[in-house]
Amino acid sequence: MSINIWKLSTLVCGGLFVAAVGWSHIPAAQADQSEPPVAMDSCEDQGHMEAALEHLRVARHELHLAEHNKADHRVQALARTQEAINQVKKGCRFADDRRDNE
Repeated sequence: MSINIWKLSTLVCGGLFVAAVGWSHIPAAQADQSEPPVAMDSCEDQGHMEAALEHLRVARHELHLAEHNKADHRVQALARTQEAINQVKKGCRFADDRRDNE
């Protein structure tokens, strides 16, 4: 029974690669604890508005990834999705400001 040298070398290189990855240690990123995190575009306790904002951001991302312009409909959808994101943010700020004044 003969062993193909290319198969053997591929097996050895693969094993060395797995061993190197297994032995390497990359420390997890640590957040700076000196300052509290800043909420960006949060809707605080407005769960539905926050969920809508996240869904709109996902939709915007998917539209960016879509190929071709589709007779300008993709560009229009991107613009309107961004407009919807801006309106949700304004609504959240309005509710937050109103709550602060009460």
